[in-house]
Amino acid sequence: MYSDISGSTSKVTTNTVGATYQFQSWLRSNNYHNLLDESGAQWSLKVVSHLGPNPNNTQGGTWDIRLEVSSSLEAGNLLKTKVLDEVEDKRLLALLGDGVVPIDLKRQGREAVSTEEARRFIAEEVGSVKRVLSSSNLSNIKRNLVGQWIDSRQFFK
Repeated sequence: MYSDISGSTSKVTTNTVGATYQFQSWLRSNNYHNLLDESGAQWSLKVVSHLGPNPNNTQGGTWDIRLEVSSSLEAGNLLKTKVLDEVEDKRLLALLGDGVVPIDLKRQGREAVSTEEARRFIAEEVGSVKRVLSSSNLSNIKRNLVGQWIDSRQFFK
């Protein structure tokens, strides 16, 4: 038996398929998938995990874990969240048009030798992502990304 972050206990699973299933169930039950930033924009959080061999322990495995945090910026969303202003940013909005600018937060991956260590890492990373998303500086970053996206498409007039 082992105890997870929430204090609940479960039986230890010894095979790879069972361990992967147990880990994926834990991810679903914690509902880390959708987050909001300080302006109210929706972000998607995806946990990518893979259980591979552990060279130091032939009886155990190593979890490779990475968080993918992404969103998309479009004119309606940027106006609604007040990142852009309809009057002041009229030209920028015209250049953006119906375009959708993808935005991803780059997060470092990590290896964990146990499911408890993997869960602890994910809980810490989600807390870190929430702090980044609550930053008031994010609106300026979004505005700059829209400008870079327009420049890269050479939409300037």
